[in-house]
Amino acid sequence: MLNNELLSVIAFRMYDAKQGKNMQNEGERLRYIEEMIQVLAGVGESVERDYYLRRLSEEFQLPMDVLQQELHRKEQQGKQNHVEINQKRDSSISMPRQPAQRFNQARPAPAHIKAERILLAYMLQDEEMVWRISEKLDDGFNVDEHQALYAYLLSFVSRDADAGMQQFVESLEDQKLAKLAAYLVMLPVKEECTEEELDDYIKRIEQYPKWVRIKEQQQAVRLEQDPVLAAKQQMELIRLKKELQGK
Repeated sequence: MLNNELLSVIAFRMYDAKQGKNMQNEGERLRYIEEMIQVLAGVGESVERDYYLRRLSEEFQLPMDVLQQELHRKEQQGKQNHVEINQKRDSSISMPRQPAQRFNQARPAPAHIKAERILLAYMLQDEEMVWRISEKLDDGFNVDEHQALYAYLLSFVSRDADAGMQQFVESLEDQKLAKLAAYLVMLPVKEECTEEELDDYIKRIEQYPKWVRIKEQQQAVRLEQDPVLAAKQQMELIRLKKELQGK
């Protein structure tokens, strides 16, 4: 039962949306978060909207920038739907597009981490992408958590090809991986990923270990005191750079 306190309309809807849901279940938590973001997309007051979005971020330990991106996406969908409805009602009315809202973004992730997240998001949102990516990705991911999630995902779809991604998220017993999966399911990605885009993401992932080796070799060259060994180190550095450039 609710205490005799005056709740705002949004606070009540947050309370009401939880009823009947098991908040310990990752899938039901995700459905609740998506439902509340849809509600917040219709709130006109930015202060109130940001306040409740931050409450979601803190309660479920999800990055604020991801929730903001998802909110922005739903706002844009709502505006587009509104424009289409008005255009059908009266084709002579031209609805001006609203400028995209700008959010305070967190520090950008390195290119290889961003690429890994995007590929995992595609796989979690479209099972067909699991097979497309696994055919091209030879050495897996660089980030341990990403690699673990990828391994679980491959095992899951191999065991039960008819199971949905929602079932996969719910099946994760490791809470850290479950939160990562929930984060990636909400990560905005394009509806279609071209072969060129896919190859570019994989290239960024596969080049990262080579880039690390180059940095280590550059350090070895700087620290080497023996001129002969330093020359050999320099030759190895040149070879690694050519390898990175695909020469």
